Amino acid sequence: MENENVQKVPFKEKLKNFFVKCGAVLKKFFNDVIKDKSKWLMALAVCLIFIGTLFAFAVNTSWGTVQVSSFKLKTGEKTWVVADVYKPTKAIKVAKDNKVPCVIVCPGYQRTKETQAAYNVELSRRGYAVVCLDPYSQGESSSTDQSAAAAGYGLFAIIEHVTQTDENGNGVNFDYIDFNNVGIAGHSAGGNACIYAMSKYGTYNNQKIQSAYISGYVRNGNLTDSNMRVLKNLHCNVGLAYARYDEGAYQNEGTSTVVDKENATSLDYSDMRYTISAINVVNSGIYAHENSEENFVTEVVIDDYYGSPDDYSFRVVHNEKTVHGLQPYDNESIAHMIEFFDYVFEEAVGESKLSTGNQVWWVKEIFQGLYLAGMFLFVLAEGALLLRTKFFATAVHEPQPMSHNDSWVDKLIFWGIFVVCAVFALFSYNWMATLSADALTSGVSEAAGGLTWLFPQRMTNAVMLWSLVNGALGMSLFLIAHFVRHRKRGATLINLKEKPTNVLKMLLLAFILFCSFYAIIDILYLIFHIDPRFFFVCARPFMFSTSWRILVLALMYMPLFFLFYFTNSVRVNCSMRNARWGKVGSMVIACVANSLGLIAIIFLQYVVFAATGAVWLTTNWLYVNLLWGVVPMMILLPIFNRYFYNKTGKVYLGSFVTCLIFIMMSITNTVTYLPLM
Repeated sequence: MENENVQKVPFKEKLKNFFVKCGAVLKKFFNDVIKDKSKWLMALAVCLIFIGTLFAFAVNTSWGTVQVSSFKLKTGEKTWVVADVYKPTKAIKVAKDNKVPCVIVCPGYQRTKETQAAYNVELSRRGYAVVCLDPYSQGESSSTDQSAAAAGYGLFAIIEHVTQTDENGNGVNFDYIDFNNVGIAGHSAGGNACIYAMSKYGTYNNQKIQSAYISGYVRNGNLTDSNMRVLKNLHCNVGLAYARYDEGAYQNEGTSTVVDKENATSLDYSDMRYTISAINVVNSGIYAHENSEENFVTEVVIDDYYGSPDDYSFRVVHNEKTVHGLQPYDNESIAHMIEFFDYVFEEAVGESKLSTGNQVWWVKEIFQGLYLAGMFLFVLAEGALLLRTKFFATAVHEPQPMSHNDSWVDKLIFWGIFVVCAVFALFSYNWMATLSADALTSGVSEAAGGLTWLFPQRMTNAVMLWSLVNGALGMSLFLIAHFVRHRKRGATLINLKEKPTNVLKMLLLAFILFCSFYAIIDILYLIFHIDPRFFFVCARPFMFSTSWRILVLALMYMPLFFLFYFTNSVRVNCSMRNARWGKVGSMVIACVANSLGLIAIIFLQYVVFAATGAVWLTTNWLYVNLLWGVVPMMILLPIFNRYFYNKTGKVYLGSFVTCLIFIMMSITNTVTYLPLM
């Protein structure tokens, strides 16, 4: 009877109480986050990572209508190629016989499959199956001792794998591909691979591909041969695109039909109207279409159509007004590529409902940029929160007050060092690029494919040597200024003085931040197939197939790079914290000081190019292109170093963290010529 007197709480009332309690918990949580800058920063980081990953994934998969996966193809006892597959599941369902055209994409030098978003996304959302590989020695693929002509950087093996059929003509590995409509595309070295591939697989005797789109590379002997022995044997459609302002066009020397060598500039060799390669490509189509040389051209009409896809004689030449490195990110260039495949595969893919100008790859780039920004903020926030723990808190000190060196002598010393370091950074980069090629690769056997255990990343080597000499100069000038001038005025090196145990704690914390940074990237990549990147800056995930290679590279390069990162932390936090400039002003000056020399290289490269028709640094122009990815990191470096100095009062944590993460980002995103294992 007592239970009958107990009043039951209505369900609606229970639900209301539940939401009130949840609201109170959330309110307390958000109040804590808002009041705590580190927690607020962590919340912002998580939001950026979450939003960036999800929306980049949505664009990459065309909102779920394209299935993205990877496979690893064994190409030899010690070699393999890894590729991404974009399978347009929606297009396959409505296609004739449930088969769609396929385009195999080969990235260029220093590029991985993830960098080809414009090709992969735009083609797959239009109903093409896309297979994009990591070339040999890049990304997740192994090294090789085979030449480009022999293996096409791995493209040959992928073509064989994709087009493999059984005795009935059905696909063994890809049953949804229309094998009468298979194309290849590539930029720069990837374009070179396509030239070799079409010469092997796009002929009358062996036609595994029906169309080839070559971008950013025209100096292959198969194109420049005046007798067109290879081109006349082609039985595939060909599109040729070359940037009108390609910095490396000087390498096409002697290929212009209207300008002699003595009077020619680099711009003359990038004019596809008169370049032998472009003329030969067009004439090969005329020959295939008419079986005659009577109507051969001596000048190419840019963007004009020659021949017909019906007999695989179609040819088109584009000359986009952009530079070499930006061609894969240029809307007009991407539109030309789409237009080419839509035209040659029109019967198979049908008339596209999307115009060539309807492009969304850049949206993916923006969201991946947010993801990358979120990861950087995550490192800052996690570091700040872990420094509050009992173990790491013992290594935390109050930052020293900002200096007041306002005398004209102090100003002269500071700005003198500023100018000397910037000028030295400007000129030493080219010297170190040349030295790295001469000293670190000159003894490497080409017969072994240029593979070596000693500093196997040719492009990284130049930056490493530049970092060493600039780090040494920066530290030397700092110490000279300190002992000659600043110590007499009461300055100390207290920011550098620390117990060895505390330094080890900071190293441990940096390693924890490094591991968590890449753990998140790896997990999200396995789930969504998306990594954090923004154009030339990216943090590629670790893959098990290349983990040993990454470990070898890290142990080889990081100790040598550390001097530069440590020097930067010392200079940023010991000589660039002037109260007169304020916190923001001193931070801006530090960022400018660390990047000005490299920015000046890029500026001079293109100012001279515009004025003379040839880039400032010709032989080392690829090393200058590398700076598009290096400069943003040089700007970020002082920000990280200052942030962690403010949290710890010492210069060590920032240099440890940035060296581990930034150098790992570099060595996982370039060409590696390690010997086969």
